[in-house]
Amino acid sequence: MDVVTTEQRSTRRGPWTYERLCAATPVDNVRREIIDGWLYIDGQQVDDPMADVASDSSRPLHGDAVREVLVALVEYRHEHDTGGQGYTAPLDVAFGDVVLQPDVFWLPRPAPRRELPIAVPPLLVVEVSSPSTRGHDLVRKRRVYEHAGVPEYWFVDNDAQRFECYVLEGDAYAPPALVPRGQRVRSAALPGFEVAVDVVLGPDDDDPVGNS
Repeated sequence: MDVVTTEQRSTRRGPWTYERLCAATPVDNVRREIIDGWLYIDGQQVDDPMADVASDSSRPLHGDAVREVLVALVEYRHEHDTGGQGYTAPLDVAFGDVVLQPDVFWLPRPAPRRELPIAVPPLLVVEVSSPSTRGHDLVRKRRVYEHAGVPEYWFVDNDAQRFECYVLEGDAYAPPALVPRGQRVRSAALPGFEVAVDVVLGPDDDDPVGNS
């Protein structure tokens, strides 16, 4: 696996396009993303789209958090007639010429069923932390969401046991609101949508009494 340095990436674009990626890979559940022409698998920059990259995103901790956010979005959809719909990875979403697979995202209208990448801009994107993707989510992907004008980005931080909530102000995200256990996260982009931090994070392993 050849690694390209940050300095190299800043001076030239990578060779990958979405069309090239589709031609080179089968339909599977691998998290492949393209940023500035560079190819990433589960947050790690690679040259080979079939590279065997160890990922932590399949851990129960990650999957449980994704499920709870999606369940909350499904309930929100049933209770609020907004016309929108929530989705989870693996689904390719286009942000200009960048193609990402957010963990969870909300579209203002249902996505076309047979068209990829999805070109409908999300109103809310949620990424759940894992050791292999933490920097990718908080730096590269957050930059893409900000530049694309995604109104709201939540980062579920399993390590810090909290949410980081970014809301777009003008053309940039304001400093994040840090929402810890015991509180609820309320969306600015989806009026009426909220989730309990404890429900998404699951049981607190550091709480011997199980108060979470």
